[in-house]
Amino acid sequence: MLANLRRMLLSLFIVSLFFFISCKNDKIPDGVLNQNEMKSLLKDLHESEAAVFTQSKPDTNSYSLPEYYSYLFKKHNTDSTGFANSMKYYSTKPELLEKIYTEMIDEVNKEQVGIVK
Repeated sequence: MLANLRRMLLSLFIVSLFFFISCKNDKIPDGVLNQNEMKSLLKDLHESEAAVFTQSKPDTNSYSLPEYYSYLFKKHNTDSTGFANSMKYYSTKPELLEKIYTEMIDEVNKEQVGIVK
């Protein structure tokens, strides 16, 4: 009976150890933007896309999307590969991506309220 209890406790310990080790593996990989950086870049990208797509007719002073993207990637110290890697990473963690977008939308809403006042 004591041997069975020891085996059960040892099994429980091992399972718990694996569980805690797997939970600790939430470190963001190299080349991936952190949540705040990603939120800021996504906000700028979406605002740029809105600006380009809402133009009634292109004028000579307007920028194209590739020009916006290039500027924004430099502004946020990344490139298209870093952005793609970040989107790929956060796409595998939908709860984090949802949090990023929710915070981004909250920021935009606060800015719009400030503009309306």
